[in-house]
Amino acid sequence: MKRVVVDHFGGPEVLRVVEGDDPRPEPGEVCLRVLAAGVSFSDAQLRAGTYLGVPKPPFTPGYELVGVVEELGPDCGRLRVGFASAR
Repeated sequence: MKRVVVDHFGGPEVLRVVEGDDPRPEPGEVCLRVLAAGVSFSDAQLRAGTYLGVPKPPFTPGYELVGVVEELGPDCGRLRVGFASAR
């Protein structure tokens, strides 16, 4: 799986594309195959470290996406595999 990572705060140059193992969902989570992702002003603030409640690096920014549920974690009963989802 490829993803964008911010490993320190800064401008667009701090964004890195990394490849790693596919994530596994924890209890109450789902794993999505992302079909499309947006970039918003909030993402730019996260990257710069100025967004309220910004996580500590390293993290993957992103508040907007559309995807398909590929795997359910334990205790996840509201969705099902194959369900389209937007966030």
